[in-house]
Amino acid sequence: MYVLSGVDLADSVCPAPMTELPLSEYRGAFGRRPAIWGGICSTSVLPGSFSEDEFEAHIDEVISAAGDFRGMIYSIADTVPPDASVDRIRRIGERLDELGAVR
Repeated sequence: MYVLSGVDLADSVCPAPMTELPLSEYRGAFGRRPAIWGGICSTSVLPGSFSEDEFEAHIDEVISAAGDFRGMIYSIADTVPPDASVDRIRRIGERLDELGAVR
């Protein structure tokens, strides 16, 4: 429906485990259009919800699902919880910085 509607951006896409679909399924259905804004599960930045290993695995999965990264704007889907780990939020940025610019 998103693709057929011609929208340019699907905002606040929240993948599994908060919803049923992993980000890879959104990317497979959308391709590069509409662009996806989101992709990072908001509960992943809560230490009580994800262990460190689970958090890193989630970020690995999200990065892998992006393919060539075109049509992907990474953000924490929905909203950042008030008790989120600032260290985890920084870690997301570090992981994305390690990948370099999209070419």
